Amino acid sequence: MSGRQVSWVAILVGCLMLVTAVFSLLAGRHVAGQTAHREVAVVAAENVTVVQTVLQERMDAVARVALAAGEGVGRLPEPSPAPSEAARIIARDSGAPVLDDTDAGLVVAAVYEGSRVARNVQERRDRVRGYVSLELDLVPTLRGLVPDRGGVAVAGPERTVASVPDVLPSSPVSHTVTFRPDGGEEWSLTVTTPHPGTPLLSWLVALGLVLVGVVVATVIGLRHRADRRNRHELERLQASQEAVTSLALVAQQHLDLAEVLPALATELALGLDLRGITLSASVVGGDRSLFTWGAPVVEGSLVAGATEIEAGSSVWLRLVRSGRTAARLGVLVGRHLDEHDVRTLTVAGDIFAFALTNAEAFAQQQGLVERMRAVDELKSVFLSTASHELRTPVVAIAGYSSLLNENWDVLDADKARSLVDRVDRNAQRLSRMVEDLLDFSRIERGSSLAQDHATLDLGTVVTRVLQDQPDLGRDHALSIDAPEGTLVVGSQQAVERVVVNLVGNATKYTPEGTAIRVQVRARDDEALLVVEDDGPGIAEDERDRVFSRFYRGEGDEVTRTRGTGLGLAIVTEFALSMGGTARAEESPSGGARFVVVYPLLASDGSSRASGGSTAPVSVSGPTAHAAEHGRSR
Repeated sequence: MSGRQVSWVAILVGCLMLVTAVFSLLAGRHVAGQTAHREVAVVAAENVTVVQTVLQERMDAVARVALAAGEGVGRLPEPSPAPSEAARIIARDSGAPVLDDTDAGLVVAAVYEGSRVARNVQERRDRVRGYVSLELDLVPTLRGLVPDRGGVAVAGPERTVASVPDVLPSSPVSHTVTFRPDGGEEWSLTVTTPHPGTPLLSWLVALGLVLVGVVVATVIGLRHRADRRNRHELERLQASQEAVTSLALVAQQHLDLAEVLPALATELALGLDLRGITLSASVVGGDRSLFTWGAPVVEGSLVAGATEIEAGSSVWLRLVRSGRTAARLGVLVGRHLDEHDVRTLTVAGDIFAFALTNAEAFAQQQGLVERMRAVDELKSVFLSTASHELRTPVVAIAGYSSLLNENWDVLDADKARSLVDRVDRNAQRLSRMVEDLLDFSRIERGSSLAQDHATLDLGTVVTRVLQDQPDLGRDHALSIDAPEGTLVVGSQQAVERVVVNLVGNATKYTPEGTAIRVQVRARDDEALLVVEDDGPGIAEDERDRVFSRFYRGEGDEVTRTRGTGLGLAIVTEFALSMGGTARAEESPSGGARFVVVYPLLASDGSSRASGGSTAPVSVSGPTAHAAEHGRSR
């Protein structure tokens, strides 16, 4: 080889060494930047849930403040800090808390007059009394999310509301995640970190390439293989990150288990090429399956501590929330999973646990809202019914009394006696309603219904109550079968209220002249008080509901009668005060049968709680536990 050729070779080798060295430096810087970007993306994906949780807590807090403020009167003062006009309008028309990116960020909620839920936008506009607001105060939260030498910022649709530090450092390494915390416009979370620069190893490699020509070829080969391996690792890491991000977004978008579990399973199966997924919750006696997809997952090893998982293996993860195992996630692996895939699977388990916790909280809140709505509706029905029912006997008493007063001198004895009888009947009806209302008031306050508990002969007390009130079964054939010797522990007042309400209920809903039978029996460790009639009876699907407060049943017999819907509810409460229960059945004649079960006093003076036995006196019927129903026909 000639000197010129050697020179050209040297030059070429030198140029090749130089180009290779420069490439090494650039490649090192690029890999470091990509790694930093992945880390920032992971931080952003993990922290957006934290920010959303804080925003939701602020919205819940403002909603509670607005609800409490709605119980007052008059116009509310201007909230401080003042929200924007757009936020006021949206909060007023939607009836829900609204995020406002004014200044450091606010949550705004409208306050409405009255406790009734508005039916439309126009009603909300007419009833708005003012607004309440709360600063988001996200800076303390963001301080705990800031990566090393980096920054975190939360921005609304128009402007940034919080940033740590106050101004994010300018850096090409950043990641932004958008979300909709209140279902409206998009907000975003941005995480930045400084570029790590070119690694020292790249400088050393470049220096070695320039100094040693032979080493250059070796280093080039090694570097080539290393780059290929790094690219593969980068691709796997990016795929894992995309899978985690997709799972996190799905978990944030759904709160209903019926929606979130299939969506999460689909994303996880696509990301890791899984063949089967099973989610089960631990219950007493074993596991309860919550969701199953694809091929069956058999019992296998735990993922904890594994770095690789072979294709075809069944593995399980414990889903832990708040220090306890919430459920187990089992997967059937379709391909070999490397350490990145295993890490993705572990993070997926945390996301599943988070979704289960959110769904449980959502279901509890929905149930609470429904119960509050039902109670509010019952209160409205009760106020309307009670005011009407009280007015009717009062008007009748006043009218008949006025007739007696104005025409006493001209009325014959039969006419006067008839008017006095009507006054008496309405007075007794008014007295019974007042007693029901007083009992209901004590129940609502949690006061004891009867304090004078003693040993009672149930047959004797029942017989005396019916004999002392002969008008109770008026216009009906009332029969009593209450032998002595059935001993219970309780209050005479409680027994009297149960007997009066049950017999009064029978006379109200059965035709005149029909039979009403009252029985007292002892059976095993139970004392049974039975009141049955020959009326139309109670439909099977209503036999539990008739003990509900304010419930008056359905049918022509109910609509033709009057009442507050408290009688049977009070029966269950007085029965419960003596450790008993009440239930409705069908009598042999097809009418209604009410059975009150008390603990029977044993011969040695001890008694055992009934426990709500559903065994009937003659025919079976459901038990109406006072703790669950405690209400009336």
